[in-house]
Parts: sequence; structure tokens; C-alpha cells
Amino acid sequence: MRRLPPHDCLICGKEILPRSIKSRKTGLSQGWFTPKKYCSSECQIEANRKGVAAFPVIFCLECGEQIQPRKQFRKDNGLSRGWFQPKKYCSLQCTGMAAHKRQRDKARGRFIDKAGYVILTARKGDDGYQQPEHRAVMEKMIGRKLLDHETVHHKNGIRTDNRPENLELWQGRHGRGQRVEDLQPAIYLSTSNVSLGILSLST
Repeated sequence: MRRLPPHDCLICGKEILPRSIKSRKTGLSQGWFTPKKYCSSECQIEANRKGVAAFPVIFCLECGEQIQPRKQFRKDNGLSRGWFQPKKYCSLQCTGMAAHKRQRDKARGRFIDKAGYVILTARKGDDGYQQPEHRAVMEKMIGRKLLDHETVHHKNGIRTDNRPENLELWQGRHGRGQRVEDLQPAIYLSTSNVSLGILSLST
């Protein structure tokens, strides 16, 4: 029998001793093994409990409820694969509701991308380019198309706030952050307001 070097249980601190492996069908011994982390099933359960407590506090982006850790099980034998915690939504229902809202916003002509910008779904050119709304608003303000090296800066730092008074045309890339004089209490647009849109596609 190959023995592991002496080591202690990570939960109770007792020395972990070798144990016999028995067959579930016959009950006969199939050999010996030494657990690597925990000395007993009780310590394993305590480790799982502490692992659940160590998960960060995350709230669902859809309903606002705290996302609880849950167990994963193997499909072939039903054994536990450990604990995990979803990052965005607390349930399949909230995931579906969020996906429905994204599809609804796209049907209305705009959606919010991963970077937080409002994107117009109307495609332009042969490459199917989808224009960000803040660039479309700026083009409407200045009466011409933006050049490739020109960028649009959100004064208050809110990427979904595409009101004309909040946009500023820059030559080249602009750095992160805002001016001190621009850091005033801003109007935060809700998702419903963004889906209604700042720019009318019919004009």
C-alpha cells in the first residue's frame, strides 16, 4: 500500500488515518486509501458548510434578491460535484425574464451591450455595422457623419445617458474619468427609459 506522508485534517486538526475501501455489492475490502483533506464525513460536511459561508454576497440583477449558493450533481450517478454560486441571476425564471427584456429592447430598435453603451439595431453598410446611439446623436447635433478618429465623451460618465447636453465631441480617444465641474448630480436613466430611446429613428 502506498502511504501518503502524515498530515492533519483541515477542519478538526486530527491526524488522517488510512481506511479500507469496501465494495458496495459484496461488502469485501478492495484496498486502502488515505484521504487528503478531511478525516471523516462529518468534517467533509463542515467544510462544505464553511465553503457556502465563504461565498460573496451577490444580488440578482432582475429581482434584487440575494443569490444563494447551490449544489451541483453529476448527471450519470447523482453524486455531488460541490457548491457554486450564479453571478447574475438567482433562478432560471429571472434569467428568462432578463433575456426577454433584451429581446424586447432589440425589437424596439436598441439594446445595451456588454460595455454599457446603447446600440441601435438598425444595420448600416455592407458589413452590417450597428451604430452606438451616442455617435448617432452627435452626428445629428453637428449635421454630418463622424470621422473614424472622432469619439464621443459622456460628461457625467453614464454611458446610457445620451442626452445632447451630456455628449461632447473629441478629436481622438479620450481618457477615463470626468472633469470635476461635470461631476454634478446626474439624471440616471432606467432601463425602460433607455429602451424608449433618446434618438428617434424616424427622423
